[in-house]
Amino acid sequence: MIGYFLVLCAILASCNESSGPVGENDKEGTYVNFALNGPRENGVYTIEVTPNSNIFEHNMLVSTSTFSKGTFGLGDSDTKQSVILNFPVKEGLFELNDLNDMYHMTITVNDRVFHAKTVSVHITHLKKNKYNPMKLAFFKGRFEGVMDFFYTEDRVEKWEDYTVYGDFQYTDTSY
Repeated sequence: MIGYFLVLCAILASCNESSGPVGENDKEGTYVNFALNGPRENGVYTIEVTPNSNIFEHNMLVSTSTFSKGTFGLGDSDTKQSVILNFPVKEGLFELNDLNDMYHMTITVNDRVFHAKTVSVHITHLKKNKYNPMKLAFFKGRFEGVMDFFYTEDRVEKWEDYTVYGDFQYTDTSY
């Protein structure tokens, strides 16, 4: 599982900086808008799927009798920016933290990988795909919290905290 995650992160590694505001959007389509603030990165970013974009999309739903997990990933290899979110498949508020192996969030900006330390995610709308049980047709939400950045400097391991907030939406083209 970790190997799959690392390969997916490498594929998604991508940074398109936007000066637009981050907030609740009423537009159609698939996108992630977020602001990341900390010692090495400060900015507002957008990954949006458009007809001419070179965006990698990932939407998968895994369900068993004991849990349901959705995975959503967007990345642009041209701009070195990506977001991966693993979440429980239900509307509502939930917490991602560094102790939860099943549900987590990763953001990559400028070849730096940030992991959810404590991030609140609110799924406001969710619709399952009636034609494909392994995909969602539509979901939308927002997030905010603290991300960790780990690095080594002078052979010393260091951690930095970054605040993050943003919104996201996925729309299946057949929806």
